Amino acid sequence: MNKSNRLRAYGHWFFSFYEYTGMLNEAFGVEDKFGMGKRLFKTDLDEYRKYFTEMHHLSDYIQGYPQYIIKISDGDLNLLHTQELFSLMLLEQFNKVQFFNKVEKIVDLEIIEWINKVELSFDSDMKRDVGDIIKLSAEAFGGDEVEYQFSVELPNQKMAIVSNYSAKSDCEFELETPGLYNIFVKIREKGTLSDYEAFHNKKIYVGD
Repeated sequence: MNKSNRLRAYGHWFFSFYEYTGMLNEAFGVEDKFGMGKRLFKTDLDEYRKYFTEMHHLSDYIQGYPQYIIKISDGDLNLLHTQELFSLMLLEQFNKVQFFNKVEKIVDLEIIEWINKVELSFDSDMKRDVGDIIKLSAEAFGGDEVEYQFSVELPNQKMAIVSNYSAKSDCEFELETPGLYNIFVKIREKGTLSDYEAFHNKKIYVGD
């Protein structure tokens, strides 16, 4: 789904927005399902708010973060082959049970939980001195392709990026001045436009 509110498949725009959300309503029986590409997802969905109506099958939609990522890939059937297509058409007429069994294999669906948690770790209980180097590491829970960003609030209360968004889940940081450091890790799905989906922070004190 893109900003023109049409569904793209095989290089063409097929369904208008209300038809697409109507299919979700038909599948789940409720009007609270809204799907969009990861690369288009933003924390702020105000540009879509006018479509959260009964006409567009979204009367019960509540704005928030996604719950799942649905990965769709080719299944066991290749309908570009004429023989497969005709075989399926015949089964639809003469053997409904076998027809529905085969139709289930047209696509493969993989359901992945959206990012819901990240944990930052380092040996924060140890006494630290100026000049020490600490290794930061993080673990994400949920999500598919995850990006990590490490940052720190320095003793002078200024923020600094230690390692910008990438697939790397660890980095090193040198403690250059004494005082209190507040260290953050943020995570998001690769390709999204949101600032982050989850974060975790820990503090560490560095002596003189």
